[in-house]
Amino acid sequence: MAKKIGKKLREFSMETRLKSSNIFKDKILGMFKGYIKSVIVWGSITRGDYTGKSDVDIYIIFDDTKMPLKKFDSIRDRVYDDLLKSAASIDPRLHPQPAIALTEFWDGIRTCHPLFYNIVREGYAIYDTGFFIPMRKLLEWGKFPATAEAAELRFEAVPKRLARVKNVKTYMVAEDLYFSMMDATQAILMYVGVGPPVPKTAVREMKKHLVAEGLLEEKYADLMEKMVSFRKAVEHKEFKGQISGVELDKWIDDAEDYINRMEKLLEDLQNRRKASDIEKSYEVMVKASVAALKAIDKLPKNPKDLPKAFNKHLIEPGLVNPFYGEIFGKVLEMRKMLEDKQLYKIRERDVYMNKEYVRKFVMDVRRVMDKKGPLPEFAKDEKVEKKMASAKAKLDTAKDVDELPDINRTPKVSRKKRVIKVVKKIVKKSKKK
Repeated sequence: MAKKIGKKLREFSMETRLKSSNIFKDKILGMFKGYIKSVIVWGSITRGDYTGKSDVDIYIIFDDTKMPLKKFDSIRDRVYDDLLKSAASIDPRLHPQPAIALTEFWDGIRTCHPLFYNIVREGYAIYDTGFFIPMRKLLEWGKFPATAEAAELRFEAVPKRLARVKNVKTYMVAEDLYFSMMDATQAILMYVGVGPPVPKTAVREMKKHLVAEGLLEEKYADLMEKMVSFRKAVEHKEFKGQISGVELDKWIDDAEDYINRMEKLLEDLQNRRKASDIEKSYEVMVKASVAALKAIDKLPKNPKDLPKAFNKHLIEPGLVNPFYGEIFGKVLEMRKMLEDKQLYKIRERDVYMNKEYVRKFVMDVRRVMDKKGPLPEFAKDEKVEKKMASAKAKLDTAKDVDELPDINRTPKVSRKKRVIKVVKKIVKKSKKK
């Protein structure tokens, strides 16, 4: 009994799918009058191994001979969008494939392309203009044998694909790892005030501004030089060998070590600048306050009383904005945190804002000064701030390369499929630190 019910359910499932397919067929025939040669159902439905969740694969053969040469290629995507929308409005189980051009189909049959060969062998035409069904009969009669020429043509691509896989390892080093290291190098040089060098002079600038200044170990400059030389050899087709998996892992480890060291160097440079800005703000704020109090004869004898005198003789009489009392307090607090080795607790944004407020304080307090009491200058360094932001952005790109370069002029290889492990490994270890 259960078997009979199961059989009836399968038959019902098949009937509903075919019914939906025929409704879809009628709809697209109305949309593309005269252009559709065949509508073919293919896949598990025609093989009989479908399940309750199986889709109905449908191929539409489109007559491109009625159009100007290559015209169909320009509208193929739009035709496919219309097919998808029509199918979705009828039955979610319908799964139309991109339309196949008639000339494309004939060429596939001529060369015994596996896809087209199997469509003819297993497909079921729910609409045909006298084109597909005769072809099916010829196949059944053995008139479409796989020729030796077709087999040779198919095998031709095999060595090329294998060579491409081998070449990918070389290009992973010569492109992705190279640019990761180069971007990191340029970022650091930008941060120390050097314009981003061209790759040819990057190593020289590294040695001059980083190694010679004691900021970076010489081994990293040597590693960058080695990478530049390797890339140049690949670029000029002087490198004829192939990189082994072990060598690739070594290059990846070296690049990871290099980028981590550059990131640490950038962090150190940021902390140095932050500490320098805190010291500068403190020095200017104190000197400006002393000069202002001295100008009105209210400078306390004990330096520890300076904050009290600042509030009593500058803020309370209304000589300066009360807001500067809070700024003075923050300047002193940041200086104390710096002395207590708690620089990591101070946000860079707060340091920058304080520096700007101190500069404004110097300008505002001038009106309480006489000619004999000039205030210290606090020169703007907007260029440095821009370089700082640019350097940070540049360093980020050292860990984010979207795709591999073209290999033998083949289509671009997805970075996510080829080198995602490299990127994830670098980023993951960087975050842990």
